[in-house]
Amino acid sequence: MSENPDLGEFVKEFKKVLEDSLEILSDLDCDFVQSKEDELTPITNLQQVHEATDDITHFAKIKKAESDLLRRKFQ
Repeated sequence: MSENPDLGEFVKEFKKVLEDSLEILSDLDCDFVQSKEDELTPITNLQQVHEATDDITHFAKIKKAESDLLRRKFQ
């Protein structure tokens, strides 16, 4: 069964368009998730203040550990 050259070229172009579309959709999804994470929510009670403080502390510890790991890796 011989393959039609036009069909083969069409399939290649179609595959490229699909790959580009998936990349664009992935980028949009990441942008959407990031925008949701960037939204600020008001803190309305003391418990939320404690939770936010804990979150910030944990985040700072993780960033410091990442920084230390990178420094050790490239020494």
